Amino acid sequence: MKITFCGLPGTGKGTLGKILASKHGLEFLSAGDIFRSWAKEEGVTLSEFEKKAVTDSQFDQKLDGRVGEYGKNNDNFIFDGRLAWHFIPDSIKIKLSCDLEPRIRRVADRDGTTYDEALQKSLEREQIITDKYKGLYGIEDYIHDEHFDLIIDTTHLTVEQEIEEIEKYLLSLGLLPL
Repeated sequence: MKITFCGLPGTGKGTLGKILASKHGLEFLSAGDIFRSWAKEEGVTLSEFEKKAVTDSQFDQKLDGRVGEYGKNNDNFIFDGRLAWHFIPDSIKIKLSCDLEPRIRRVADRDGTTYDEALQKSLEREQIITDKYKGLYGIEDYIHDEHFDLIIDTTHLTVEQEIEEIEKYLLSLGLLPL
C-alpha cells in the first residue's frame, strides 16, 4: 500500500500520517523532514535554507527525484509531501484541507509565533511554492481536488475521525481486512 498526503501547512498531515502509519505497520516519510535534515547538514536554519531554495530549484528537483525513486522502489508507506502524489502516481492520493483561520492558528501554535506572522509567512510561502511548481513542472494548482482520490476537511474533525474516514476508504478498496 502506497499512500501520499498533500495539504497546506496546518492541515494535520504529519500528525495524521504518523498515527495512521503506526497503526497499520507502514513506514512514514515526510518531505519536510528531509528538507529540514538538509538544512541541518548545511549548518543553516530552516528559514535560511528555505530562502536559498526559493532561488535555486535544484533543492526541489533533488527532493522530488528522491520522492519518486522511493515510490518506485518501496511499498507499505505513507509519504507526506506537496508533490508526492505527482511523483508517486500509483499511490492512494489523499488531500487534507482546513479552513484558513484554524489552519493558521495551528501553524502559529506549532511554530511559537503570532497568528498574523504565521498568516503572512504562510501566504507568501504558498504563493512562492505555487509559482515554483508551475515553472518547474507545469502544475498550475498542486492542491486542486482533481489530483486526489480522497479529500478530508480536517477543520472540525478529530484525528480519530480522520483515521476512520481513511480506513473506510481503504476498506472500500480492499486494502484493509474486514
